[in-house]
Amino acid sequence: MNINSRNHSNWLILFLMCTLFLWGESCNTGKKNQQKVNATIPEAEVLSSIDLKDVASMGLVAIDRQLLVLDTKVAVIKKMDPVQGNITQRIDLKIKAPVGLTAIGKTVWTTDNENKTVVQIDTKNGEIIKSFEVPIDGDVEHTNIQDIAASGKFIWIALEAGWSSKILKMNSTDGEVIMEFFADCFPKGLAVHKRNLYILAYNKGVYNGTIKKMSISGDPVKMRKSACFISNTPGKEPSGIAFIGKELWISDNQLNQIHKIKLP
Repeated sequence: MNINSRNHSNWLILFLMCTLFLWGESCNTGKKNQQKVNATIPEAEVLSSIDLKDVASMGLVAIDRQLLVLDTKVAVIKKMDPVQGNITQRIDLKIKAPVGLTAIGKTVWTTDNENKTVVQIDTKNGEIIKSFEVPIDGDVEHTNIQDIAASGKFIWIALEAGWSSKILKMNSTDGEVIMEFFADCFPKGLAVHKRNLYILAYNKGVYNGTIKKMSISGDPVKMRKSACFISNTPGKEPSGIAFIGKELWISDNQLNQIHKIKLP
């Protein structure tokens, strides 16, 4: 090897080392900035809690003031009395990878993350009434459905795909995509209350759970501009969000609990 080649190699190694250092610093700065943001967000007050015991909750919704919890360990929807905390009904699902839970009226909807579909469920026997595909742009294998919410005849889908994580608005009749926009966070859960979309943002090991709210409109740009973080979540690993009337509930997978919270 001549001197020029050796010098070129040394410069290349130095360049790569500097690039890795700067990349690491930018990642650490991002984490520090996120920690500062979380520090400025007020904490939610826990009003009451329900123990879920050995339940992997990846979906939460309310119908007739009853909480429905999706247990992904056994693919079962469990209906619970939010006051007593006891299970009043079990709905065994015919889906291998159910994620998320919502309701349109008294009809229950979930998603199949394995087949990337939205599914309407018969609450009597868990059978599939109808389903339609969730369109995935890019790498299907590394895009995961995180939750589902409903407003009127429309269904909102949270897709986790790193920096490309999205929120989709779809017609529940035929699955037509009405709107889509970047989530600007890891969208762990979704809920709709009045004219607002609530997003449960959480990225394990990076930052704690927070609740983000945006005003629902027909313009995705306006929706993103209206977004604001309103509260940190209680617990350690938030996994679902739902409203019972004006009451907001958050499930936590690590503590195996559901918390009724009061927003600041």
